[in-house]
Amino acid sequence: MEVFIRRLPESVTRLDLIHFVSNAIRPRWKIFRSGAGLSAVNCEIYKFTNEDTGVVEFHGIARLKSERDAVDAIERLDGAFLKGKFMEVRRFIHRSSAGDRRRGSRTAQPSTSYRDRRRENRRRGHLVIEELHAGATRANFLNQGPASKPDQPASRNTLRV
Repeated sequence: MEVFIRRLPESVTRLDLIHFVSNAIRPRWKIFRSGAGLSAVNCEIYKFTNEDTGVVEFHGIARLKSERDAVDAIERLDGAFLKGKFMEVRRFIHRSSAGDRRRGSRTAQPSTSYRDRRRENRRRGHLVIEELHAGATRANFLNQGPASKPDQPASRNTLRV
């Protein structure tokens, strides 16, 4: 099962995230601890860049072997602090833009109702999503400029939304 960790601090590495999640799924009593915790967790960090505003966010996905470990991790980590920042942790939900009901309503007449406008404008457009690798942090990207320019093809690990 996959767990989504929202808005990671910029300085977090993949190893930091693995330790953060694996500490939540280990038994609390020292007598039952084993070294299997790290091998049961696979974490990835993604960099989201909004091309319209220039805002950069970092999010993580942790893949856990069992559903019970994932539920324990969500319960123990939601509201916990990682490098001084409050973490929001929840179950990861796979979504496809093709299955989004709101996308089909863009051709319809615009509604004046607040509730209808809210439904249509929830998705952020022009996002560039990059998967960061093992030791990548924000410092690695400061001197490199944009990950890919619109006139260049996106790399294998970059997704334009």
